[in-house]
Amino acid sequence: MGLLLCFSGLKDSKLTDITRPYLGEYQCERATYGSKDYLDTYTDIRLELKSDNTFVLTALDKTNKKKTIKGKYSYDEKKQTLTMRWGKGGFIRRKIPLNGGELCLTIQIGNKTLVMNFIQK
Repeated sequence: MGLLLCFSGLKDSKLTDITRPYLGEYQCERATYGSKDYLDTYTDIRLELKSDNTFVLTALDKTNKKKTIKGKYSYDEKKQTLTMRWGKGGFIRRKIPLNGGELCLTIQIGNKTLVMNFIQK
């Protein structure tokens, strides 16, 4: 009986939700480039990891203008890293730690660092 109760909440879930729990939307909690805080400029920054191994990064600024970046990703369960590729021909490639519904993207651009922290919704 106890085993059945464990699975009763799963009836509305898809198998991919269980086997690939990293899928879904992530809300940006921190976005800085050097000393500039981009959460002062953007009201909403989200990353969506889709089941077809594509992602969509969407940023909505305070004038409601939306910017979108699309690309592909792969996830290494053993290393708990997400490898994202975007740009023309996927030439921009970054490995990002993804553990427990949190990911942190850190990119050195010139003499400044872009840091974006995301939490799974």
